[in-house]
Amino acid sequence: MKKKAEIGKPHLDSICKEMRIDFNYFLYDIILTVDTKDRSKLYSVNLGLWDLERIEKEKLELFNSLAGVPEKLIRELLHDTMSKEIADDFIKVIDTACEEFATAIDSQMSPTKYPYSSAVFFKDTEMNEQDKYIVMYYYSYFSLFAMLDKFVPALKVEGEVININVPYSMMKLKSMLIGAFGEAIVGLDTPMVKNIKKQIEHCFGKTDVFKLNRRLRNNLHYKEVDKLSVKELGEIDVFQRKYMEIILNIFNDNIKFKIGKWYKMIKWIADHTDAKILEDKKKNKEKM
Repeated sequence: MKKKAEIGKPHLDSICKEMRIDFNYFLYDIILTVDTKDRSKLYSVNLGLWDLERIEKEKLELFNSLAGVPEKLIRELLHDTMSKEIADDFIKVIDTACEEFATAIDSQMSPTKYPYSSAVFFKDTEMNEQDKYIVMYYYSYFSLFAMLDKFVPALKVEGEVININVPYSMMKLKSMLIGAFGEAIVGLDTPMVKNIKKQIEHCFGKTDVFKLNRRLRNNLHYKEVDKLSVKELGEIDVFQRKYMEIILNIFNDNIKFKIGKWYKMIKWIADHTDAKILEDKKKNKEKM
């Protein structure tokens, strides 16, 4: 997320080369994740998530094992500081809340992936290419956090031994996204970025809310914790929701896609005529 989606930057160039992004020709160079029941609802574009998708299996397994370390530490901490019975009951409450969270997501979301062409993904084919990359790179992040706001339970557990505050943790993560996005566009003067800056300025003016958001973000990686008041956290929460709403609305205003009968027919033709696809299929058969 901290790697900027700027034309000419090695990171973006590497991703586009691997994905074979081409705005001039009708090629299936991106993957859209949409809702299965409502295919007009877009969840993500795989450009921004490409780094995750290209992680080697061994590295992914290592990452998953490391992700389990905090849970193990919490369990050990609880067992060391309170009776085993109380600790086990506490852990069961947390596990139940997580299961309910997962069930809620499953009941309201049904994502399906579809190959698509970046050449016809934008309403204006002459749209500035830098703006196109910004949309495709950051759409998934803003969309993801917007969805999490709806589903993540407002779980708060305060005590002498442990302090869990899910909404506060979510706000910290969103402060990172907003900070990274702001740094990515601060030096850009493209048409869409101008519109973003104009709407952000109109909505928030010269308030101190950006400073508050930075203070919250800095609590993630600085040694000294900058404590924020309940009033300040409330202001940050309102700011983050509105900021993300503005960005997603502008992104959605610039894109167009339709997964219908015509799409399926064109996709079938492409699968049976595209030389690269046929070549890949041939190679896969030879490996079997």
